[in-house]
Amino acid sequence: MRLILGRRPAPAMVVAVLALFVALSGTAFAAAAALPRNSVGAAQLKKGAVTPPKVAKSTVALFKGQRGARGPQGSRGPAGPAGPAGPAGPQGAVGPAGPTASGFGMRTANLSLTTVEQVAVDLGSAGPNHSGPLAVGFPARIVATATLAVFKPTTAGDNAGQAFCRLEVGVGAVYTPIGQLADVTFEKTDAGQVVFRQIALTAAVDQPAGSYDVRVSCRRANVVVAPTRNAALTVQTATLTVVAAAR
Repeated sequence: MRLILGRRPAPAMVVAVLALFVALSGTAFAAAAALPRNSVGAAQLKKGAVTPPKVAKSTVALFKGQRGARGPQGSRGPAGPAGPAGPAGPQGAVGPAGPTASGFGMRTANLSLTTVEQVAVDLGSAGPNHSGPLAVGFPARIVATATLAVFKPTTAGDNAGQAFCRLEVGVGAVYTPIGQLADVTFEKTDAGQVVFRQIALTAAVDQPAGSYDVRVSCRRANVVVAPTRNAALTVQTATLTVVAAAR
């Protein structure tokens, strides 16, 4: 055993081992050493062989040029379709009421109508049955409403009658009709019978600031040819209400 371990390897053995080591590992070295300088180009690279992670940052920087000038702004594109309507907002608070003025008139005594217009009811002078003229300190719409009770007495029972009434607004002594003329017929009846009719009038007119009287004028017909309409007529009661609101 001492004899075997104590012997040095022969030179031939050393050469043989080195040859075997070179034979096993020298292939790759020989192949790399065999490639000449700058001999690998685009033709030798397989597609997809070079990926971004394999390219050095310094190489990537070489491909970046200077930023060019900004190009002109493009033309404006067509408007898009309108969007759907949004939900309705909450209702706002009620605003303050505008200025108003009002007046009234009332008749309690009978008025026998004639063929000439007579004042059945008006604002008149201030008193228990009248408010007096309507004082309006602003441009306003004046609305007047009147109701009259008219009858044909028993003495005219065998005659027909016809009454005409209308609203009028006055400034000073000048009165202008407003609204439509009411035309009411009282039919012929037996003697001793009474015929009642109610006449309702409503009209509105826009006026500037000022002082106004409002009245109802009435008359009766006096047609003596057939068919006659000349019965006596009487206004029993009449009421008038006038309101002016800012416009």
